[in-house]
Amino acid sequence: NQKIRFMAAGVTHTIDRVGIFSPKPEEVTSLGPGEIGFINSGIKNVSDCKVGDTITDDRNPTPKPFPAQPIP
Repeated sequence: NQKIRFMAAGVTHTIDRVGIFSPKPEEVTSLGPGEIGFINSGIKNVSDCKVGDTITDDRNPTPKPFPAQPIP
């Protein structure tokens, strides 16, 4: 039930579930920086989530979005 903020869109959502694919979906308690996984948060508007957006904690946000990384 952590609240997260999508920095590009400026919207907040509550996380319902966090997980990884191993190879099937498996719930975990958290994802750390650089880890690949998924979150479910009941987003209803596609415009709320942009590719490459920085997702941060709503109560303790990072000061600025992380820079975009080029795709090799």
